[in-house]
Parts: sequence; C-alpha cells; structure tokens
Amino acid sequence: MSKRLRRAFPALGVVVAGLVAGGVLLGGGEASEGTRQVSAPDAPSAVVATSRLVGEPSGQEGPAATAAEAMERPEVAAVRFLELTQDVVRLAPEEGARAQRAIASSASADRLSQEVFETLTGLANDVPGGVIVQIAPLGVRSVETSAGWDVSIWYVEVVVYGNELAVEQWRTATYSLVDEDGEWRMDALVSTDGPVPTRPAAAVAWSTPAFIAGIAGFDDEVLQP
Repeated sequence: MSKRLRRAFPALGVVVAGLVAGGVLLGGGEASEGTRQVSAPDAPSAVVATSRLVGEPSGQEGPAATAAEAMERPEVAAVRFLELTQDVVRLAPEEGARAQRAIASSASADRLSQEVFETLTGLANDVPGGVIVQIAPLGVRSVETSAGWDVSIWYVEVVVYGNELAVEQWRTATYSLVDEDGEWRMDALVSTDGPVPTRPAAAVAWSTPAFIAGIAGFDDEVLQP
C-alpha cells in the first residue's frame, strides 16, 4: 500500500459513517442500546426492544397508525442517510458539504458540513483515483431520547481506494435524529467497529482489479429505503 493510501485509509471512516454518511461523522464511542416506546394493552408507556433485520415488517402500518407515525420512521431516515455515503464520496468537497448540510439539524449543520468538506478534500488529495463505497445495512435498533431518536445500524461495507485496495469493514453507526419541521435531521453520529464475524478459512480475497470488474454493473437503488 502506498504512503498516500495509508494516509487516506483512516480518513474514509469519517465519510462512510457520517454523511453518509450522508451525514458523515464517524466518531468513536459505543452504540446505544436499542429500545422503542410503543403502546400496549394495560401498559400505555411500555418499553419494548426493537431489533430487526432490514426489510422486516415493522408492524406499524394500518388504520391504527398515529399522526406521528405518518411521518417517515426514524429508522428509515437513518438508513437513508447511511446510504448517501455511496454518493457523497464521489462529490467535490463543496458539493459534499452542501449535501451534508441538507440533512443536518440547524444546530449541527455548520460542524457536520465542515467535517465532510475536510474529509473529501483529504480524499481528493490522497486518493486521486477516487473512492468507491458499497454499503449493505444488516439490521437496526433504536431508542427514543428526550430530543428525538438514536438509531443504530449494523452494516457491512466495501471501500475501494483507486485501483490499489478494496477493504471490507463491519461497523455500527448510531445516528442521533431530531425532528425539525416534520422531517428527521441528523444531529450527531457515532461509529464503531463490529460486530465482526469470523471469515471462512478458505475465503480468498480477489485482486483489486478483479474485484472492481466483478462489481461493475451492480446497482442497489431498488434495495434502498
């Protein structure tokens, strides 16, 4: 790996989890435990854990949905922000900063957009061949807070740095979301490694050129929320 690529490798983590990372802000810290408030017979304030695989029915559809539930679910918004990383890493720093600002809360817009600008500027300097990010969310869990929701997403991603290196990473990104004018906005993001499974001993990584050729033509638009 070249010295230039070694410098860029840790920086990408910021973009991938944050703006994603539409909202690009990958910091350290532990993911929050996931619980979500729901009503239940004889227990109006019962708290039940919500942990499910992406795509699993939420059970919130139907005539019983409340006015609050008519708004986009916070889990859907968080996954949408995460998926944005795939597009943002291909933007110029100024464009990426604008994209981040568009999904950020009013209190955090300046900070998050500046972080995205600096990260994309660093990537442009260190990886002239560009970066490709492919993200696959695996599951979500959420907890209601006094300000909104904390949504944790467990996902696997592949980051391709130019034509030099393709890296697999398992991560958990926790988005803090707040409601502004009836829309969920990203207020903060904490990203951590794992959970990471053991890879089969017989698994052999493809060369970077072969990997890039292998993923050519695949599109995940239909898979996104």
